Amino acid sequence: MHERSKENLARLVLFLTLICETGVSMRERMEIFLDLYGNTLIRDKTASYLEEVAKELIQLVTEDVKCKSVIKDMIDFSTLKFKDRDDIEDIFSSYLACHKFDIESLRDHRLRGHFQERYEHRKNLVDWDFNFGLKEHSKAVHQLEYRRWRLTGIGWETRLATGTVPNRTMGSFIPGKEVSILRKC
Repeated sequence: MHERSKENLARLVLFLTLICETGVSMRERMEIFLDLYGNTLIRDKTASYLEEVAKELIQLVTEDVKCKSVIKDMIDFSTLKFKDRDDIEDIFSSYLACHKFDIESLRDHRLRGHFQERYEHRKNLVDWDFNFGLKEHSKAVHQLEYRRWRLTGIGWETRLATGTVPNRTMGSFIPGKEVSILRKC
């Protein structure tokens, strides 16, 4: 696996662990995958699975002999620099529930930044995006499902359960660019 972003690499390792997990039924793995992959709020069962696996993944990165991860024979972190391994360990640690993560306010902040002065008209803009951007390219996506996902961040509902726990795997960091504007007097 090669990723530029360490957060994406950590998510890929998490998903690989989920795929290789044999102690969980296939249907439950599928629901956990969909929950973690595309929902901003996840079910309690998914959150408890994430908490359990995050501890294993931390041990995997730190090469702890007590590591019981199902992918410990598949992935070798020894070729990475210690700084990179520490960064990945920090990412896995951020998946733990002891860290505060308010995804709803972060998502609202991102939507406000994306829509800017048109934020109050976001429903109309989402409909516009669907009808003039996505509709002709994907017949499988329904307009109401697309709108709900764009406005709420919930891509899939599983077993008619609504998520209440923030999806910590969606936390990422992108460094900003400082723009200096020189004014001529």
